[in-house]
Amino acid sequence: MKLWTIIAWTSGTAVWGRILPPNSDNYSLDHALNVSEAATNFPPKFAIGTSLDDDGWKEAVAFGCSLVNAMNSPDELAVSFFPNELGTIQSQFTTDQDLTDWGYSYDNLPITDLEGEGPGPVIGDTLQALGIDYRRSPAGPLYYYGWDHDRQTVHDGVTYPVTNARFWEMINVDDGIIIAWVKYGPKWAGREMVHPPVENGPYPKLKQWADIVFLDWQRTARARQKDISNLKYFISSGVLNDETKAIVRRALKSDDICEGNYGWDNHKEIKMDTEEGKAVLSSPNGRGMALFLIRHKQALGKRSIIDKVSIWCYRYEDEDPDPDDPPWALHLLFHVKKQSDKWEVDPWQEPDIPDDHGCKCEFVLPHRT
Repeated sequence: MKLWTIIAWTSGTAVWGRILPPNSDNYSLDHALNVSEAATNFPPKFAIGTSLDDDGWKEAVAFGCSLVNAMNSPDELAVSFFPNELGTIQSQFTTDQDLTDWGYSYDNLPITDLEGEGPGPVIGDTLQALGIDYRRSPAGPLYYYGWDHDRQTVHDGVTYPVTNARFWEMINVDDGIIIAWVKYGPKWAGREMVHPPVENGPYPKLKQWADIVFLDWQRTARARQKDISNLKYFISSGVLNDETKAIVRRALKSDDICEGNYGWDNHKEIKMDTEEGKAVLSSPNGRGMALFLIRHKQALGKRSIIDKVSIWCYRYEDEDPDPDDPPWALHLLFHVKKQSDKWEVDPWQEPDIPDDHGCKCEFVLPHRT
């Protein structure tokens, strides 16, 4: 049996991709729920200044294609991309009590502003250009949240040790934006930020950036009495992950991604109907945004998708630069498009696809470690 789903709309044209049957190992997104979300890889896989090779590029594009399909499918089809999940891919974590139950404590962020006068990502010009109010609450609608995994917990007789995982973000539900600043998932943090290291878990089941930040988004929307589905943008700020940078280098066809003129005024925009867009979406700094939409369809829309990404850099004016610290910061802005939940076609019928309809995803996707 073949299953089909629309993966993108381009100028009113449906772009299709084949969903393989659930017994296939070639398209699984299960590893997206288990990989480490961190500033750097562990162990390092990409040399500084390198871009992705051909095999890595094909894998990234296929992974991104699967993410696009899962975003653009109702839950009963999206779950087929996660063979280890049964029935639904929707998050089981729906209340703030889940944060407490799984060992997370609130962390007061050291951010002072977004203009470069103190700790925090320098993205004020971008937010201003997008018409987003970035005055901090209570003066404005921007809320800062931070969570540290700093308490051991026990569930069903299993002890889950402290990992020092850390998630910091900013949220403005009025204007519809989530800004990710620090993402150290339990797997990476447990190996790098705890002594002795937590090498093989068990790791807390509440471990995904997408699930933790959704609770912050939900709480803020309720407090401000705003539409929870009013999500327009994700920003992944200050990207340090070497795999992400390798993908961006390949996507921009440049080994020096921030050495050129890539300020916001000259940002690069890439749509998801391209290989480059899908590859960037699949990166460690993009996949969490896709999972946010995939795992919270009831709140955000059954077929809300990321339809493009903007890439830019900020160069620091430092009179005494640190040779080990790059004088620039890479930022990614993912644009969210809310689509009708109504299907235009029967998703269980294989369509007659013209040869010129664009990208067809075959999902030849090796498992990642």
